[in-house]
Amino acid sequence: MAMSSRNVAIGLVAAVVFVIIAFLVVSRTEIGGDKGAYKDFYKEIIGKMKVVDTSFKPFSDAMSSKQWVEAVKIAKNEQGNLSKDLAAVETLKVPDLKDDKVEKELQDAKQLLTDAYLNKISIMTNFLAFAKDPATAKETDEAIKKNIEGFSNDYRQGMEKLVTAGQKLGVNMDRLIKESK
Repeated sequence: MAMSSRNVAIGLVAAVVFVIIAFLVVSRTEIGGDKGAYKDFYKEIIGKMKVVDTSFKPFSDAMSSKQWVEAVKIAKNEQGNLSKDLAAVETLKVPDLKDDKVEKELQDAKQLLTDAYLNKISIMTNFLAFAKDPATAKETDEAIKKNIEGFSNDYRQGMEKLVTAGQKLGVNMDRLIKESK
């Protein structure tokens, strides 16, 4: 009889331990929930955009310093890499959030940021088209200006939506932005 009481006691202790562990796991999921998923998404998309920016920078620097031949070489070499880097942003999955409005805002932000970076690639493409046929200078110049404006607008709107989504979830955006630099 002592042995069966002991088994019952062990069973009760095991059940209590199981309930406590289950509670902690559920609580942790709830605490991390939308906020945690948002933070992970934010860090990932910012990281992927930094990769695109790093790939684009040598071309941008050459263009800014009017080193046209160097800009052509860089554009030819980096255009494929930029497309691959941008694909990593495009294919990034927006997390499934309990708050459907915030999830939609994140989807919109991701699309705007993707469009912004497509404009960066188009700047290179248009510049290479000009390098092949200088007779298209006026059209190419207008297209590049339009791409630059498109990048600026889409990037600004995308970042605003991305930050606003985090604020709606109660994320300390100042801290997250500092952590993501």
